[in-house]
Amino acid sequence: MGDKTLKPEREMVRRAVIPGILAMALAFGIGYAFGGVGAAVSAGIGMICAFGNFAGLGLSIAWASEKSINMVHAVAFIAPIALIAVIVGLLALLQTLSWFFVVAFAWAIMPGTMVLLGLAARMMLRGVGTQLEVPADPVAQRAADQLATQEAH
Repeated sequence: MGDKTLKPEREMVRRAVIPGILAMALAFGIGYAFGGVGAAVSAGIGMICAFGNFAGLGLSIAWASEKSINMVHAVAFIAPIALIAVIVGLLALLQTLSWFFVVAFAWAIMPGTMVLLGLAARMMLRGVGTQLEVPADPVAQRAADQLATQEAH
């Protein structure tokens, strides 16, 4: 557990970097073809948000798994809400810019997120991400140690 490069969540994020870059380039190209530079940049930002959401959740779960099962549960519940709030805030901010295309942003972030979730599912089916190691809850570990000591006597 000390070697952070072996954490399955970090491995999933690492493996998604190249497809994420390719998807951003594709979104940029499609946005440019349909709406020019503003739509291209809006679509690119949408894909960056999709990948950032995926990476943020994966890395936060990896961090939490080094703490406790309760922290994993808390992060798994709170992180998606926080990441969506960041995206909504960014969307509200970007809407104030004259060149920003909400439709291009939405048409990039929604399928981008679905593709990344599909990629994560595919990686899990191939074994990556299934070996999450979470340390035992400290209270439960102490109780188990006490029980083992009592049974040994």
